[in-house]
Amino acid sequence: MERGTPGQALLHGLVQQMSCYSFVMMTHFLADAVGILGLLSRSLQRANLSYDQAKAIIDGSILSLAHIPGPYIQTALKELPQASDASGYTSYRGHDIKDIDKQMKSTDQLLSHFLKR
Repeated sequence: MERGTPGQALLHGLVQQMSCYSFVMMTHFLADAVGILGLLSRSLQRANLSYDQAKAIIDGSILSLAHIPGPYIQTALKELPQASDASGYTSYRGHDIKDIDKQMKSTDQLLSHFLKR
């Protein structure tokens, strides 16, 4: 891509949005949820599935979702520092992550809100 093109500016903006705490945490959260929902989807597509079996599968999936954080978000919580340095950035798996201090509380509230029953 040529330097200074609209596509390059769009790419730069996308990288900036993806390089923040809320994006990292939400993608890890979704990775945990998608695994559970994928198993649910495949299970409900079985032939000759009874109502009782379907209900048990759905209830189990709801219980699993209620127990997030799963392995992906737990890894992010362990590896991400709880505060950024003076520049406002921190490093996560070789990437600079911005606004960790500003976004941590709001992201955690959002995740908590999703998981409320």
